[in-house]
Amino acid sequence: MKVNRTRLLAVRGGIFRTLLGMLIFLLRTHPDIAFAVNTLATRCAGATLRDLDAIHELILYLKCTAPPEPSYNPADPDQCNTVGRLYGWADATYTYHRDGKSHSGMCLSYGLPGTGKFSSTSKKQSLVCLSSTEAELYAAVEATKDIIFCRAILAELGFHQLHPTTLYVDNTSLITLASKYSGNAKRVRHFLVRLNFMIEQVAHQVVHLEYFNTLDHPADLCIKALPLGQFEKLRGDMLGSLRVRSEVSASSDSMDV
Repeated sequence: MKVNRTRLLAVRGGIFRTLLGMLIFLLRTHPDIAFAVNTLATRCAGATLRDLDAIHELILYLKCTAPPEPSYNPADPDQCNTVGRLYGWADATYTYHRDGKSHSGMCLSYGLPGTGKFSSTSKKQSLVCLSSTEAELYAAVEATKDIIFCRAILAELGFHQLHPTTLYVDNTSLITLASKYSGNAKRVRHFLVRLNFMIEQVAHQVVHLEYFNTLDHPADLCIKALPLGQFEKLRGDMLGSLRVRSEVSASSDSMDV
């Protein structure tokens, strides 16, 4: 089988990294591609033609999808009559990466839980977790740090949060440890510092952990590849209102990179 020499040189010459850098910049307004871009970023050192094709597919997806918008509607009585509250979601995929490390995802919304998420993160965890509960705790701690920062910004702007910020997770063991921890450190000694941080934030009513069904969890969009139907559903929850560009053909012939 003959290999297209021009495309091979393009990968070796840095076009892959150039396109990847552009996609990383677009993550500010397109959190729906965060996991795909994060995965492609791990291929920089040894990018192949298949990786370049994957980047082209991602660009085609962006070309066929209009920029998303958080759904804040002044005509909606529910939004008008509701005092703005901060909500958070955190999730993790256990041992997703080849080196045994897990992948964290988190997002934040303001106003109502159903509004578009104004902040999202998809990130490889920096250490190897020994259980799924520890991986979920790692993601929840990182989300709590963002929540503390956003609550301080909102307070400075005059929008004080009068209630604990609800942080939705899909791990019941994490909720039990953070709210009803017995003090027995035998099984959690290796992540006791993070656990104590979480317990403290719950006790000080900064956050309140609440269970959220995995299939409906918007942070799932940031931690793993999903079937098309679930991806489109969670994308709507994550981004709010979307419009599809009908004038752009979905065929690869319409793309010029």
